[in-house]
Amino acid sequence: MKIVPSRFLVLSIVSAFCITLLPSALFAAREYTVLIDPGHGGSDDGTSGTYNYTTYYEKNLNLDYANNLYTKINSNSNHPFQPFQARVADVYLSPADRVIMANNASNDQYDAYNYKIPDNGVDIFLSIHCNGGSATNPGTETLYYASSSAGMKLATIVHQFFMKSVRGVFSSASSRWVKTKNVTVLSATSMPAIIVETDFMSVQEALAAMITNGYKNAVGTGIHDALLLVNPEFKQYCWGFAEITGNVTDEYQWQGPILLRNTTSHGSVAEPINPEYVTYYQNNGSSLYIYENTPIVLDDKVIFEEGSGIIIDNDADLIIGEGSSFNGITVGIEDYVYITQAPNYLEQGTSENIVRAIAQDVEPYGNISSLSSCELYASSSEGDVLLSSDCSFYISEYGYWQFSMDVPLLSQWNNT
Repeated sequence: MKIVPSRFLVLSIVSAFCITLLPSALFAAREYTVLIDPGHGGSDDGTSGTYNYTTYYEKNLNLDYANNLYTKINSNSNHPFQPFQARVADVYLSPADRVIMANNASNDQYDAYNYKIPDNGVDIFLSIHCNGGSATNPGTETLYYASSSAGMKLATIVHQFFMKSVRGVFSSASSRWVKTKNVTVLSATSMPAIIVETDFMSVQEALAAMITNGYKNAVGTGIHDALLLVNPEFKQYCWGFAEITGNVTDEYQWQGPILLRNTTSHGSVAEPINPEYVTYYQNNGSSLYIYENTPIVLDDKVIFEEGSGIIIDNDADLIIGEGSSFNGITVGIEDYVYITQAPNYLEQGTSENIVRAIAQDVEPYGNISSLSSCELYASSSEGDVLLSSDCSFYISEYGYWQFSMDVPLLSQWNNT
């Protein structure tokens, strides 16, 4: 029996506090340029993974992610970056081909859409890949060239926006930190260059999410929103972000993008070293006043809190790295999960009084699978009806989080 609610279902969860980000353009449109590079292609499949008896190739997912990002930036007339794309089809490009296109030293290069690359190259080179192989701690990596300070800071900013976005559709997403890697597209490009290694196709739970449209859209959203705030004119000074790497001891007012960066070693892909925890304090009895909607990015394992000073937070837009906290605010489980009302996704079991549905995260962080308590309500013009307070979550074969709940008041709800 299909069940169609009068409005929608809300799964209410008692959980930690969460933050959403509403970025706004700070610069005039199309001032800067970025070359979006879908890794691999043609005879170079990259890594692969098999899910539900279907094999997926990295080159195809990379292209899906790049297309989504390109479309988002290009369709936003207020975005400061003009996007170019290295390939838009399943064709082979060598690392040298990609470098030549990005640098455009000969001033004769065109992208895959046949748009002229700016003379002497683009402002940013951004390559998108998927990871593979075995890993004791799979997750997302963002890579930069070891000697590039500008690349490291850009990687840190993009990485945290990316993680915030993908956790909204894949709540088990984890950060494998920002690391150095000395490969051609990072070392031979004349501009700051980064590689986003989205997740591990060899991990079933990750691949199940990575192949969904929701994840592909989240990849584009995260990088789009990061670049919305980046200013290449200040690339050596943290891309227009005020960079905090220690205690704050003066009277401050924050109203522009802020990066609280972890300066301990992140290591490299060859020799990974997870950063150590660092704590920065607001000290010396001084006050820090934060304007509403100020974007504040916390690197992984950064704790910022009041010491002998005071933090006055007027609803900043926080992007909180893994293991980090801002004056007590940490990555938490969703406050609410909305359940789609599409009949095909919501139905009662034929032999058991159980409702099964797809759950869509609406907060940026959390892990649905670790929920300890939840409540399911049917919402209608006559008021909310509590259906159940007992649920279990699992990931479906299509990569969506699903829940099962016993619903003793099902007949009452179905009549609302």
